[in-house]
Amino acid sequence: MPDYQYTSDYFVHKHTLFPYIASFLPEDRAREISALMKDGQVSLIYNKSGLISSCSINQNRQFRYCPECMKEDIQNFGEMYWHRLHQITEVLICPKHKVPLQNSRVLMRGAYRQSFIAADEENCISNEAIGFSPDAIEKLFMIAEDVQQVLTREFTYQNIDKHNLSHTIAIISSPTGILNAEIFFG
Repeated sequence: MPDYQYTSDYFVHKHTLFPYIASFLPEDRAREISALMKDGQVSLIYNKSGLISSCSINQNRQFRYCPECMKEDIQNFGEMYWHRLHQITEVLICPKHKVPLQNSRVLMRGAYRQSFIAADEENCISNEAIGFSPDAIEKLFMIAEDVQQVLTREFTYQNIDKHNLSHTIAIISSPTGILNAEIFFG
């Protein structure tokens, strides 16, 4: 039998938001969620992770994208794809291009939540004019870089406070989330 480099752990750790979510959970619960993901028991994951009970945490309504990443994806791969970093609620700008993320026309929840809808030029058209002050862009950039670090480094079952991500922790753990960014950094 051929030896494949792609394992269920590879997909869970490199192609889902699991490393980010697991950073906020005790190790035993994170391991349980990983096992549920591998078994395809999606409905139980939200309960175990606390995402259902997190009514105070704003969650994205639509998949998000960076207009510059979209152009690069098409140029490099002939199509675009959903970047997992762009789907994290606290990430509001693309750390690569330092531009605000845009909402697509694809809803994350509701009737389509377990459907595959590819990112494409038709559903990634936005007329939104999202702007931040240069100071806010720098602060949001630091948050995006912190989150990107959690997603891309070698995964360990380590709580977020061990990641040395002071900007992200202070904002995410605050009662009102991103709205306290100016107070914390100001």
